[in-house]
Amino acid sequence: MMDKYSDIPFEIDGEITKNELKGVLKEAVYRLYTKDGYLIKNGPASPKCSDNHVCERACLFRFAHYLQNILDEKEVLRNLVVDCEYNRNGYDLKRLSAFANGTYPDLIIHHRGDNKGNFLVMEIKSWWNKDINQDKKKIKAFMDKSKYSF
Repeated sequence: MMDKYSDIPFEIDGEITKNELKGVLKEAVYRLYTKDGYLIKNGPASPKCSDNHVCERACLFRFAHYLQNILDEKEVLRNLVVDCEYNRNGYDLKRLSAFANGTYPDLIIHHRGDNKGNFLVMEIKSWWNKDINQDKKKIKAFMDKSKYSF
C-alpha cells in the first residue's frame, strides 16, 4: 500500500538544539498560562472537594494548540504535527510490550502515517495529579522502541 503522505515533506528543515526545543516548549507553556490560565489555576469549589479540577485533557489540548502554532511559525519545525493521545503506529494500533492492549502518548510531535518523523513524545501531568510512575514507564517504553529526537 502506498503511503498517502509520501509526497508531503516531513523532515525537520535543519537542526534544532535541545535549548531551542526547550524555548519552544516554554513559549507554549507561557501562552497556555497567559491565555488559558483558568484551566490550570481553577481549583475545587471547596477545600472538601479536592478532585474537582479541570480535566488534564483540557489543559493538554490547549498546550498542544499553542505548541502547534509555534511549530508552524518556526521554519525548521513547520512540517511536524502535534497530536494528543494519538493511538496509531502507521496504520496499526500503537502497541508497546509493556502495554499489551495498546497505548498512546499524551502528546506527540511527529509525521503521521509512519515512524520516520517521530520527533518528541510527552506525558503531561497537572499539578494536582502526583502519580507519575505509569507515565515514566510509558515514556521509557516509547524511547526503547521508537526513535525520537527528544
